[in-house]
Amino acid sequence: MTATLRSLLADPDLGLRPLAVPEDGGCLDTPLTWVAGSDLADPTPFLGAGNAVLTTGAQFSDPSGDASPARFADYTARLRDGGIVGLGFGTGVLRPDVPAELVAACRAADLPLFEVPYRIPFLAVIRRVADSVAADRHARESWALGAQRAISFASLRADGVEASLAELARQLDRWVALHDADGRRTHLVGPGSERAEDPRVLEPLADEVSRLLGRGQRSGSTVACDGDALEFQTIGRRGELRGVLVIGAERGGHPAGGTRRGEEAGARDDGGAREGGDGDGGSGALDQAARSVVASVIALVGLALEQNRALNRSRAALRTGLMTALLAGDLALVRDIAQRMGSPLPAEPVRVLYFRAPETPPDRLHGWLEDAIADAPGRLFGASHRDGVVLVAAEAQTRQALRAARRSSTPHTGVSDPAAYADLPSALRQAEQARDHAELVGAPSAAIADVSENGMMGLLPEQRAREVARRLLAPLSRHEDGDLLEEALRSWLEHNGQWDPAARGLGIHRHTLKARIGRAERLLSLDLSTFAGRAEVWLALQAAG
Repeated sequence: MTATLRSLLADPDLGLRPLAVPEDGGCLDTPLTWVAGSDLADPTPFLGAGNAVLTTGAQFSDPSGDASPARFADYTARLRDGGIVGLGFGTGVLRPDVPAELVAACRAADLPLFEVPYRIPFLAVIRRVADSVAADRHARESWALGAQRAISFASLRADGVEASLAELARQLDRWVALHDADGRRTHLVGPGSERAEDPRVLEPLADEVSRLLGRGQRSGSTVACDGDALEFQTIGRRGELRGVLVIGAERGGHPAGGTRRGEEAGARDDGGAREGGDGDGGSGALDQAARSVVASVIALVGLALEQNRALNRSRAALRTGLMTALLAGDLALVRDIAQRMGSPLPAEPVRVLYFRAPETPPDRLHGWLEDAIADAPGRLFGASHRDGVVLVAAEAQTRQALRAARRSSTPHTGVSDPAAYADLPSALRQAEQARDHAELVGAPSAAIADVSENGMMGLLPEQRAREVARRLLAPLSRHEDGDLLEEALRSWLEHNGQWDPAARGLGIHRHTLKARIGRAERLLSLDLSTFAGRAEVWLALQAAG
């Protein structure tokens, strides 16, 4: 255990005598990082937070004879502001007693003051603290080695990532969460993990994960979330981050221990955790030993995620081949291999879902596909196909498959009618047509029935059809009687080419209607006596609006 002022004052071999102790006494239990002897008027530039100072009082022997209380007050204020946790005064060297002004100044500054008797050399106090610091460091290093060994064994289990994170949480006595490259939480383990669900923690936690992933660099940070100091470390290489590890606040101080509070860590490509600056010394941040354990977990989890990515690539290639064989009608082969892969084909009848995800990186899409199939074994099968993704879902699982498709960040999904595997190619064409319709109308998804409601016009890309229609009808729009001619064409075609009903509908004579249709026919260079000519004009009028 690291030495504190309280343990030094209680050591009978040292014989230190307290002269000024703050009322709460809490500072006596602050771990000492070092003890230094100095008679400088301002030793703080050479000391650090958590240090104690031993002095003989030479700095107070001013030739001018200035021994005013203000001089002692300035000295103690400098020590306190520099993070010094205690002051020891050696009597019998230059002064027989501790100056009363120094005792008063330490009491006013809440700076612990103790007397070091002449028989006790400063080196004895320094060595006592140095030995305790070394022993504590050795203990922490031994703990770190044991923790790393336990985590390494855990990583060999079938659920290596989950087991490694659980062991890390046990060793640190903190909750641990893992977020994937999309910022979604995939694992949450450890004591006090319910804190991660608290909205006051969850929102700033998610914001920090998104920020770190958005930077695309190896980095880490410590962020205060509702009073908890959370540690963040990215996983993966620069430009290829695989996720973010989040370590919750400690519950009982040890074994995570330590007093360092990290700030933003610099970007690194070696995969190691990097310690931040000294910070404000707030308790609860990971010490160096704990950070080395976290670094080992980051390496193990990063390796596991890379292996999963390689496996997903291989499985994606196999699924693509199986989908090609399935569309070719080799059902028995595909059914046998899919069963061996642990993702059997859904029972007939099935629906085919089709979507494109051009903005989603292939590795992320492969991972999403494996997760979607794993979540619905025997009810969902899928693979990359041409420029999109094909999902084959049991009819009862269509809604679940649609929700899974939306999680892939795809904008539009098409759904076929129920079909047998023998009719899978036809069902795929239906799904492609429905996807095009969904994109046309700006809907997240569409079934082939939605396309059928709009007839054959529903299959025409709206913008492209409108441009072609306007080009075909342009001679009418440029004619001085273009509106009358277009009106005559619409009425005549709506009445199936019958002159009298169409003329009555327009309120004109049948000969007038015939003249207008003839003029339109010449302008459009079409033979409106044929079905093909009439159909082309009718489609153009519908597309043009």
